[in-house]
Amino acid sequence: TLDRSSAASDVYKRQALTGAELAQRLNVTPQTVYLWRKKGTGPRYVTVQNGQRTRYLYLEADLVVWLESERP
Repeated sequence: TLDRSSAASDVYKRQALTGAELAQRLNVTPQTVYLWRKKGTGPRYVTVQNGQRTRYLYLEADLVVWLESERP
């Protein structure tokens, strides 16, 4: 049988970036990524709750859309 939560987790691991990974990819600081998220000006993200811990992940597809929208 398919463990859907495990399968979904595997998809996110392959197609999602943490804020630190996103910062590195875009050559900006993690603080910049944080500010984009707070202001709502950065790429879309998903919120993943794990007990008390909240993680913000950036899907590759959403990053591409955001980069395209930021082109002059």
